[in-house]
Amino acid sequence: MTMYRKTIVIGLIAALAVISLLVFVPAKLADGKEQKAVLMLEAAFAETFAVTKSNALQKLFSDVFAISVQSENSSIVYDFTMQGQQFAGDYYTEQLYVEVARLVESQVDGLVLAKTDVSGLTELTALADAQVMSVQLMLLVEEPLIESEAQQVANTVKASLGDVNVQLDIIVIDDKEAFAGVTYESEHFFQQSTITKESFDGIEFEEQQFQF
Repeated sequence: MTMYRKTIVIGLIAALAVISLLVFVPAKLADGKEQKAVLMLEAAFAETFAVTKSNALQKLFSDVFAISVQSENSSIVYDFTMQGQQFAGDYYTEQLYVEVARLVESQVDGLVLAKTDVSGLTELTALADAQVMSVQLMLLVEEPLIESEAQQVANTVKASLGDVNVQLDIIVIDDKEAFAGVTYESEHFFQQSTITKESFDGIEFEEQQFQF
């Protein structure tokens, strides 16, 4: 091998080493931050979590970063902001919202996302004790609902929570592949109460709204 070829080979090896440092080392450090956060959250809530997304890599040199985790027990996705040995999130509030959504899941051929006027819960709270006054349901479906179907959904909520205000925001996605993709990502990657119609930018859909 000539000196010229040796120089090229050494240069390529050096370039690969630099690329490895620039790509794999930051990724390893970010993974370490994520795993540390998961351990902290699991200790706080006595659950097993898997990371669905985070910006730990982008915030590599900051102790503040966002992470989303999915419970292996309930499949609920939670968003948290991590800062050193502390964290902030709506763990108990999100559980309440999901419980509201599950009241009507069997009536809807699609995905139900729920929010209420209750926020900032710091402990596990039963629906009966939450003093809910209004409920907003987002239904991701493939076909529009007629008013009587929407009324039945609202009646189910009222039967459990009393005479609360119920708003139904219905997102109709008639493309089967788009619908399957949107519902899968919504269930497995995002805290459901944070999802809005703006979350579906680039997806064609129709809207309906009912108030009861």
